[in-house]
Amino acid sequence: MRVRLEAVCTTPLDCEIAEANGADLIELCTALEVGGLTPSFGLLDACRSVTSLPISVMLRPRPGAFGYDEGERRAMERDAQVLRSAGATGFVVGGLAPGGGIDWELLKRIRPLAHGDLVFHRCVDQVEDYAGALRELQEFGVQRVLTSGGAPKAMDGLQALADAVRNHEPGLTILVGGGVRASNVAEIIQKTGATAVHMAPLAERIDPTRDGSRGTDYGALQMLDGAGIAAARAALDSVA
Repeated sequence: MRVRLEAVCTTPLDCEIAEANGADLIELCTALEVGGLTPSFGLLDACRSVTSLPISVMLRPRPGAFGYDEGERRAMERDAQVLRSAGATGFVVGGLAPGGGIDWELLKRIRPLAHGDLVFHRCVDQVEDYAGALRELQEFGVQRVLTSGGAPKAMDGLQALADAVRNHEPGLTILVGGGVRASNVAEIIQKTGATAVHMAPLAERIDPTRDGSRGTDYGALQMLDGAGIAAARAALDSVA
């Protein structure tokens, strides 16, 4: 069985690179340096025009912790409505309640807008009762959970990921993320039995507008590393 590879994209160019190098799915967001934020209508529309791959959109209105107030929940719900009209095939969302449980009120608002592709964010790894959270998310109707097994990186959470796959798939897809690379993705699949992985290898993108000698440094310009995606695809196919 083909293991699905989800590539994290932030530009139309990234989406083209992802599709050309063997990705099956796209997660679209902005601001990867803070873990990803909600993209604009215009960005999604531009990405939709250059790829036929399904695009799940991140719903996260700000950086920082995953406890949201009523105004932020309302903003996320409205973003979902607007982005659905621009071609989002699903949504990646996660919220935590006081005490560290799941923000069910947020999920109730987003679920009817996701149309069958509701992905719970990797903040699930912060929940104290990790196994219980996965069970509740499956019962709620979440289709995929992005997780590194309750650990900082997937390679540190292999046993928890294997348990999650055994206990929840195929009803709930365990989407393995967190430090997934071409160099370790085969081992991750072999040791967990997961059927989907999530990755964002980056390469430097040359900025032709400046030579770096004048003005404020706004940081490196990056793009999705097509070679990294292609190598991961080859590694996944070798163990399928």
